[in-house]
Amino acid sequence: MRKLQILRLVEARPSISQNEISRQLSYAVSAVNRTVRELQTDGELIRNPEGWHVTDKGRRLADELSAAYSSQLRALGHAPFTAGTSGREPVGIGLVRSLGTAVPLVAKELGMFDAAGIRIEERLYDYAAQILQEMHDGRLAFGYGGMAACLEERSEGTDAEFLAACNSGGHALVVKRSLGITSIADLRQKTILVPPEGTVAHRLLSTFVRSRAPDVFETLCLDTSVSPANMLYALQLNSQYAGMVIWEPWVSLAETNSQDLVVLIDFAKSWQDAVGKSYSTSVLCTLAKTVTDEPDLVRKILRIHRSTIEFLNQEPEEANRVLADVLNMPLDVIQAGRRRVSFHSDLQW
Repeated sequence: MRKLQILRLVEARPSISQNEISRQLSYAVSAVNRTVRELQTDGELIRNPEGWHVTDKGRRLADELSAAYSSQLRALGHAPFTAGTSGREPVGIGLVRSLGTAVPLVAKELGMFDAAGIRIEERLYDYAAQILQEMHDGRLAFGYGGMAACLEERSEGTDAEFLAACNSGGHALVVKRSLGITSIADLRQKTILVPPEGTVAHRLLSTFVRSRAPDVFETLCLDTSVSPANMLYALQLNSQYAGMVIWEPWVSLAETNSQDLVVLIDFAKSWQDAVGKSYSTSVLCTLAKTVTDEPDLVRKILRIHRSTIEFLNQEPEEANRVLADVLNMPLDVIQAGRRRVSFHSDLQW
């Protein structure tokens, strides 16, 4: 899809720079540069003193890619998008930065929102509760976040609506090997970095450790002061921390970056072993008012969501490259992280 978008844009604006392509299509400059080099090497783009130009071979490729994309959508059970919302304000989509909630970032990279005529403005948050608040305040239309926060919101009688699941799995307790931690018993009187109460991560740790070793849990010091994006650095640099509860791709990044950091508890695997089924970690949600007032938009967002998850599952190698790009993570980290994350759109309780 990136090649198609770049070819169409260069054909319309032959003198456009790569930085301007990046800005117009909302791709990283590095991703644009890499794709332009590929197109130039294959003879689909040429450069002269006036700038980049699409060759006849490039035009044929663009037509082929456009036809293939339409066929792919039909094969997935979706007609190509035609109705648009390009004249309206951007649709605000909030998401927690994680492997499981990267679905809208992947959809944007694939051009699915553009194909649907939807302009989006994605915003990153630390926790789902922040996203839900922004939705209630009218700054977001849709949110991708942890199931626990959404369940809590629903139980309080608000109008949060689940539209679909995003993924199962991905959470783990990562500890320092050098401290001799090999079991839950070794966590006694240790300080663990963990997201705040009400998050999936906090509930998983509390439930799991309390059910297996309540005496150990009572001695734990749970530090909720560090944001998820900074937990790995805090764990590595501060000797007072023995471990952290975090989600993918940070789990695999920790394992990859340090021989001292290991997974003590893979919560999804432990849950599966205990009850014989998985659970939905993250969901796509909105407000009941949005469902009532914007039914066409909700249907389009759902179709894009499901098509993206099908792409993630049916084209894993290409999907991993896209995930690495949109999350700005090494490819091997994404590949390792996907062993703990299962993408699906059906809600599992």
